[in-house]
Amino acid sequence: MTIHDFYIPYVIPAVVLIVAFSIKAPAMLRYWKNPLLRAVGGLLLVAAAVFIFAYPPMIGWVNELIGIPNIAAPWVYTILTTYCGACLVLVLYWRGGNPTAMKRSIWTVVSVYATVIVAFWVLFIFAEVPVERLRDLDTYYANTPYMREIIVLYLVAHSVACLTSGILTWNWLRRVDGLLRAGLVLMVIGYALNLVYDAVKYTAIIARWTGHNLDTLSTDVAPPVACLCAIFIAVGFILPHAGQGIQESWEERRQYRRLGPLWQELHTLQPNAAIVRLPFRSAMSLKLIQRRSDIGDALLRLDAHFDDSFREQVYADTVAPDASEADQRAAAAVADAAAIVAAVAAIRADEPPLGDGMSQERRAGLDLGAISQAIQRSPVIQQTRIRTMHRGTHEEAATR
Repeated sequence: MTIHDFYIPYVIPAVVLIVAFSIKAPAMLRYWKNPLLRAVGGLLLVAAAVFIFAYPPMIGWVNELIGIPNIAAPWVYTILTTYCGACLVLVLYWRGGNPTAMKRSIWTVVSVYATVIVAFWVLFIFAEVPVERLRDLDTYYANTPYMREIIVLYLVAHSVACLTSGILTWNWLRRVDGLLRAGLVLMVIGYALNLVYDAVKYTAIIARWTGHNLDTLSTDVAPPVACLCAIFIAVGFILPHAGQGIQESWEERRQYRRLGPLWQELHTLQPNAAIVRLPFRSAMSLKLIQRRSDIGDALLRLDAHFDDSFREQVYADTVAPDASEADQRAAAAVADAAAIVAAVAAIRADEPPLGDGMSQERRAGLDLGAISQAIQRSPVIQQTRIRTMHRGTHEEAATR
């Protein structure tokens, strides 16, 4: 079996483009008034439709349904040309600029490509194409009056759109970075491959005009190239969105684990009835919110036992006289961690409160992540535990 037995060049890109559209769909529904999102969604949907209706069995089905041989040809060209116009409209939205000039440019693109689509159907009325061709219509009818003009017209419209979109996207990617830049690079590659697709088609058609036969370029080479084009462009659209989601999920997981030592230190202060247990499969964002909430509640409980003078003493002992700003922040985190560990020990020992505790601003300014890491790593914390243990032993002996 050959690759064409499975029509992989049509099925794979259609699936990829539909997946890309599905990923974008929630944002489109949420922000439907955003013309940029509508343009992205429309482009992905139309691109998927190109491969669905260019699928040879689908071409045969459309021809049979309408009852006119090769009526699927102008229909597929219409969808493809709509895709070309959508590419240009999207790039114009991306480029931005003066709103009036942008609207004028978009109107020009829509008008030109709508005219091209009308020309397809008018020319098809006069074309004589009685023999149904499912895969090689472009070359089989390359010399047929009116059909020849349709084929050239759709290829020129496609080439202009891909070349213009590729150049404008290339110019724009120089001003962005990160995942957005990576996505734009993939799109530029996709547009470049579209031009390769056009070159292959042009070569096969010109060969027919000059009395040669290079039909295999059109039937066997062009579809896989089109498949690659669609995959690169679809992934280019997906990458910034999906990549951002992956980055956010990774950051949430990192923060959740980073707060683990502090949470372990404090969670025993919470009554079991007050602890909200989330299902194992809960989203990491919810788990992170819950962990921060648990820590905040516990800090409020030990607030009155927070010994600020002890905290200042630890800070003074930890920070060097010529410490950098980063070293000062690290020392502050160690001092806060030591004071928290001491306050927890005081509560467990039923010691009386020391005073009013921290102000709300002071509590809000705590770097919980750095404090948590200090609890896990700093030798000062172990010294604090020993100190509070000895203090508890001495107080117990004094009461006897």
